[in-house]
Amino acid sequence: MNEQDDRPTPRRRWRPRAVGVVLALLASTMVATPSASAAVGDYLRLSAVSTAYPGHPVHLSVTWTSGGREVAGVVNLQRRTSTGWEHVRQVPVSNGAATTTITPGATNSYRLRASSTVTSGVTTSDPDGTSNTIRISRVSSPSQSAAPQLQAVRGSVQSGHAQLHVRWTRGSTPVTGKVNLQARSGSSWVHVGQYQITSGAGSISVAASSTRDYRLRTSQVQSPSGIVTSHPYGTSGTVQVAGRVTVPTSFAVTGSGWGHGVGMSQYGARGMAADGRTSSQILGHYYTGTSVTARDTSRDLRVQVLSGATSTSIRASGGQARVRLGGAIVTTLPAGTTFTVEAVSQGLRVRAGGSTWTTTSPSNGVHMEWASTRYFQPGSSVEVNTSVSGAQGLYRHGRLELRNIGNRVNAVNVVRLTDEYVYGIAEMPSSWPAHALRAQAVAARSYAAASAGSVRAACDCHLYDDTRSQNYTGWRKENEPTWGVRWRQAVDATISTAGLGHVATYGGATIPAYYFSSSGGRTQNSEDVWTAALPWARSVADPWSLGSANPNSSWTATVSQSAVRAAFGLPDVVAVSVASRTAGNGVRTAVATSSTGATASITGEQLRTRLGLRSTWISGFTS
Repeated sequence: MNEQDDRPTPRRRWRPRAVGVVLALLASTMVATPSASAAVGDYLRLSAVSTAYPGHPVHLSVTWTSGGREVAGVVNLQRRTSTGWEHVRQVPVSNGAATTTITPGATNSYRLRASSTVTSGVTTSDPDGTSNTIRISRVSSPSQSAAPQLQAVRGSVQSGHAQLHVRWTRGSTPVTGKVNLQARSGSSWVHVGQYQITSGAGSISVAASSTRDYRLRTSQVQSPSGIVTSHPYGTSGTVQVAGRVTVPTSFAVTGSGWGHGVGMSQYGARGMAADGRTSSQILGHYYTGTSVTARDTSRDLRVQVLSGATSTSIRASGGQARVRLGGAIVTTLPAGTTFTVEAVSQGLRVRAGGSTWTTTSPSNGVHMEWASTRYFQPGSSVEVNTSVSGAQGLYRHGRLELRNIGNRVNAVNVVRLTDEYVYGIAEMPSSWPAHALRAQAVAARSYAAASAGSVRAACDCHLYDDTRSQNYTGWRKENEPTWGVRWRQAVDATISTAGLGHVATYGGATIPAYYFSSSGGRTQNSEDVWTAALPWARSVADPWSLGSANPNSSWTATVSQSAVRAAFGLPDVVAVSVASRTAGNGVRTAVATSSTGATASITGEQLRTRLGLRSTWISGFTS
């Protein structure tokens, strides 16, 4: 469960009809990605002035959108009675907007109910198919019924802006004056700008950055005189400039760090060592409440180095090798001799030096031993290493054991945990400071000691040679040009004179010391990444990961629309936001919004793994 990057391996025509002042704002539909606070779902809106003089008509404006699309269909206008709602008339809606006129005889409330639609995917049932309720109050003076009336018409969006068209008349007389455009912000209205309206007409351009509600407030009437401008008489109805959502083809994700974030940060260990901290201090910082303890770690580990191959070629360089079948030696090979092992009929076929041997059962394995090991010619000073075609490493210590698993060749390297296994751990550059290397050696040994339980039947192994366990390349790591000796020295420095291996312990027990490449400034609590709250895996400060030496102190990744929608299980995604963060400031929960307004949430770890991101320390997710 350790990870590393590649450095540490690690809308209509408008017809004014009213007595008194008619101030109308005609709003176009805008194209925009919705903001986090904007609704993008089904939206049925009824708008009108709030006062009426007996016998004077009032124009009702209808807007109907769904997921940013203009809806076509039929709605029912209803009026409140003492016992419920009564039907007034049906209103056809085309391209998301319509108008209808009523002549109220008394104070009353009105609403819309969706009747039918020809636009696919639109909900007509309550509550989505029910509009807001408006109240129109009867007044005794015509001057009090001169409130603005707001209507929506189809328009166009150019360069990210929507055009709002204003018409202002008193009867048939055009009005000249100033109006204030306001936009809804939460439960209040905020000033957008003041605009001059001349001879009853004007145009206002608004930024099409989100779905918003707008209204007009009369500021100053220059002509004609006698118009009441106080609220509510000088306030228009409300109309929504609805977002027609554009689905992005990809997203840019910015963040920092690499890996799951639990335990020791490798770049953090490097930075602490460069600051003069010892390996014990590094381990104590990243593994809360632990101690470094010398333990008997001389057990043998079985590390899978090859799987899924129909055959493999094996060669020992620098010394003799021998092959055992069922425990018996069948051949001894000169240095540099290649032999092959092939999966056949539940067993293995070995070809070497012109001879062939076959096992007949998966339980009958093939063992290979080579000189200068504990198993064969242990006193030899010759350095021998063995290559296995299809494996990532070379093998100097222990022996190879091969079996047929699933009618494929499976190979494990049997090595001693204390030193032979740790020598081959390729998780940190050997050129790094000595105490960072020592901390890595202790962490690797601790992880293996605590994680290697019984042999896994699926691999005939305790551990894998990759990041499912730890990256193990054997002799390739130990024999690196120039720097390999430094890694071996670091491992040897974590072994006592009595041959005991240093491990990290908590409460007397060896811990599976998880580690990763680098963080976004703090490590993670274990329960914020996985499930169990481990007392030694607490979030701690990790400022060293943000240093210039770390190439992943900041990063940007591009992820496709198809990948994001699959990650969240939505038909499409127009926006992704962080709903909550962990103690280590990683993403705890991410929420995606689709073009229909549907949302879905996943954990930060799911976001990281499903999108192949380097970490959950994400600072931006933009289209």
